[in-house]
Amino acid sequence: MLLLEPVALTCGHAFCRACLERTLRYDDKCALCREPLLIAPDAMLGGAGRAPADLGDGASGWPRAEGDAHGAGRHGLRVCLPLAELLRAAFPAESAARVAEASRLALEADSALPRAVVLDLFVLDATLPRQRLFVNVYEPRYLRMCHRLLARRARPVEERVFGMVGYAPGRSPPCAQYGVTMSLCEAQRTFDGRLLVRALALRRFRVCRAWQEAAESSGRHAGAPGIVRAVVELLDDEQPQLA
Repeated sequence: MLLLEPVALTCGHAFCRACLERTLRYDDKCALCREPLLIAPDAMLGGAGRAPADLGDGASGWPRAEGDAHGAGRHGLRVCLPLAELLRAAFPAESAARVAEASRLALEADSALPRAVVLDLFVLDATLPRQRLFVNVYEPRYLRMCHRLLARRARPVEERVFGMVGYAPGRSPPCAQYGVTMSLCEAQRTFDGRLLVRALALRRFRVCRAWQEAAESSGRHAGAPGIVRAVVELLDDEQPQLA
């Protein structure tokens, strides 16, 4: 399949920008040769659901940057314009078909995206989209939450999601009104049962209704507080426009 919005890496390999954004949610290494990549944090948010024409000049579908050989996308990854123009010149029909297909899939994804979802909340601290987080998880309720998410490892990364909110002592439950969705990328178990979790902040949300599950009634962790869950409304950030 023809590369769409190709991004050339320092190792010499090239990927579609949407595909590279998706792989960066798992690891910051080349998917082919595993060489570490020096990628700006903006690239980690991803934007695979965006139509290429929305990011470019509207005519060719490829982003352009004045006086630069690369087109800077919304999320930090730069399209290699020489390679993009070469592909468009050599395969005009195939390039147009790829742009049209990506635009159609983006519209379908946007229409199917739910605005309100139920999330488990990790009450810890305020976090921003694109931020990477390394957490030492030891509380029983958060260990259970992480184990449930890790059981979905064979599923897409978008399904291993929880919410991160700050602590708000004046509210019941004591969680802030705004937070971000977090993708659980990796977890390592320690000898004493803790989890060292690596997560990536994706998207802002507003808490519509929150409640706390009942405390553990039996077992080793009897009396431990239950997890906080919430119905949240996903929010869209305004993207900066290139001058």
